[in-house]
Amino acid sequence: MINKLIKKVNRLQDWIDAGIQRMEERTSPKRKVFILLSLLVIFGSISIYMTISSVYNLGKNRGRQIEIEHIHRLELEQRSTRDSITNKNNMRYEYGKRGQ
Repeated sequence: MINKLIKKVNRLQDWIDAGIQRMEERTSPKRKVFILLSLLVIFGSISIYMTISSVYNLGKNRGRQIEIEHIHRLELEQRSTRDSITNKNNMRYEYGKRGQ
């Protein structure tokens, strides 16, 4: 099932790539330069706009301060004394013998 989906996606990618290559082959070099420069101007303008608007919005809330809450102690549940971590059965593993 997934293999079929991957094959369909790969075929779609190949079809789109072939279409873009055909369009690129038909355009003249002057038109390619024009398209490249126009895309550069469009995306550069968007980048500059986003940078300026974020810097402007940083200083907008100057009077408001960040509210900090203290971290409260986490209450853990008490387990029985037979817990695997706190089990003290006087075992001496270094000698291979139990409780002597």
